[in-house]
Amino acid sequence: MTNGPDLGEQALDKIAEVAISSQLDEAESVDVDIRADAIKVVQGKLDSVAVSGEGMTMKQDLRIESVKVQTSSVAIDPLKVMTGQLELTEPLNAQTRFLLTEADLNRALASDYLRTKMQGLKIKHDGQVISVNIEQATVHLQDNNQIQTDASILLTETHEQKRLSSVSALSLKDDGHQIALEIISAEGEGLTLEFLAALFEQLLQLLNLRNFELGGSSLQLQSLEVRSGQMFVHATTTVKQLPKP
Repeated sequence: MTNGPDLGEQALDKIAEVAISSQLDEAESVDVDIRADAIKVVQGKLDSVAVSGEGMTMKQDLRIESVKVQTSSVAIDPLKVMTGQLELTEPLNAQTRFLLTEADLNRALASDYLRTKMQGLKIKHDGQVISVNIEQATVHLQDNNQIQTDASILLTETHEQKRLSSVSALSLKDDGHQIALEIISAEGEGLTLEFLAALFEQLLQLLNLRNFELGGSSLQLQSLEVRSGQMFVHATTTVKQLPKP
């Protein structure tokens, strides 16, 4: 681009990096690569935006090992650019790929944000509703889209403590809006398989990948692959507004 730095690609990159970083508690790296020429920027158009990040920690202590986002053309308000802001005039769609590690997921399960959500879970079983507190939970990512879950729970009505374990297969359902869980095996100190399946399904839903969305964006999952210690996700991301610093 030939215009001054306010409309230069590097200046736009920096504006976007600051905006994204403001939504994070911590990031090892955030890089933005915006492609545009001066005439298109004045018209409110960017050719493409690519974002990559590593070691990104969200506000709820949820961490992503790495993420890559790629868009095609983007419509922006050119007047906002002049004041150092990027504001969309139309929603944009982006292809997003990110990597979560086993350590990332266990860190999330130990966070105050999710530990609060693990209290007072209501499990329907044999026509009754049983209240459960999950006191501790860990996951182990295995090959072939399988995940092992170990948990310690408290049945609040009887004050009984139980230790549970399951191996489940993960897949996508509802056009990528939900993760489906198929229990392969489970055991839990006298609890029925139906109860364990209902409990583990609620636990894994707490790790809903929408917890990893930045403000103003939503995810539709395209593919999910679990290997030993790692979870790879490909999603279409719809962004209605860009984060503001």
